[in-house]
Amino acid sequence: MLEKIRIQRFKNISDIEITLGGINLLIGSNNAGKSSIQQAIQFAVSVAQSTKQQKARWDKDRCPSSLSSQNLIYSPLRDIEALAPNGRFQTNRENGIKVTFIDIEYGQAEVTISKGKNRNIATNIVGKTLGTKLQDIEIPYSIIVPGLAGIPSFEEYRPPSVVRKAAAKGDSNSVFRNILFLLKKDEIAWGKFIEKFKSVFSAYNIQVAFDKNVDEHINAKVIHNGTKLPIDACGTGILQAIQLLSYYYLYKPKLLILDEPDSHLHPNNQRLIALLLKELHNETNCQMLISTHSRHFFEAIKENAETHWISNCNLIQNSDDYERSILIEIGALDKGDQLRNGGIPCVLLTILITRD
Repeated sequence: MLEKIRIQRFKNISDIEITLGGINLLIGSNNAGKSSIQQAIQFAVSVAQSTKQQKARWDKDRCPSSLSSQNLIYSPLRDIEALAPNGRFQTNRENGIKVTFIDIEYGQAEVTISKGKNRNIATNIVGKTLGTKLQDIEIPYSIIVPGLAGIPSFEEYRPPSVVRKAAAKGDSNSVFRNILFLLKKDEIAWGKFIEKFKSVFSAYNIQVAFDKNVDEHINAKVIHNGTKLPIDACGTGILQAIQLLSYYYLYKPKLLILDEPDSHLHPNNQRLIALLLKELHNETNCQMLISTHSRHFFEAIKENAETHWISNCNLIQNSDDYERSILIEIGALDKGDQLRNGGIPCVLLTILITRD
């Protein structure tokens, strides 16, 4: 399990260190830096994976390499330079992006990215035991799953290698059915996936099929009360549950990075997703890093999670009445809530008296 993560000089993050538990909430207002933390972790893992694909060699405990932006499996921005301090990489490694992973089982690894030659980026991984785990794309150390607003009405079959790269990028919309089809091929994993899905959405079942000799597109259906419908006819809550569960049971990452899984969901469905994530963690011990600014999601999962309040790309730790401060920060307390909870010391009432 990842015990601690430190991110230096990534986008607007100067230096932040976070101690992690099993389920971790990154909570804060919009543009607080939550997604930047998640992106930095996945970007560093992607750099490590890309070095292996480019056949970079370890020299004792170090693995130096040079990569073009086209070689990167994942980048949160097309312009790689924009991720660096002040939007420009420097040749000095000490001024580059640096992400440090400390794992309870595999020790420590550092991934550094700086300016390379011929418009490439220079990368360096230190810490071979954990570093080789970060490089593995077959069993990825982490996968980032963005919030889902919907899926296309059809999807062509793609080879597993293409699906794997799309999943590593967090490009969930384009391979939603392909991931289900790959998962269906593993009977045990598919059975666990369906069991966990039905533990929350008991009235639903899922079917997926593809015959390369007949079909142009992957057929994915949802069955509800005996009626079969195309899977894209489902509500966003069900699609989000299918997505995050299928990602986990297919690839079994050590760290599941969820970027606002509650987005576009009704509060009741936000609570269902929180319940699903708690059950998934309890069953599999999968570590999770979840960003949110939803009061309903926060309230549903806070007792089972480590909460990290992020503001201006910094970790806020010492605050009186921590929980209420967080809720005010994300705009989740209205004036009535603040009045009931003692957040407003007095109320001034004015009365207009008129004469007939």
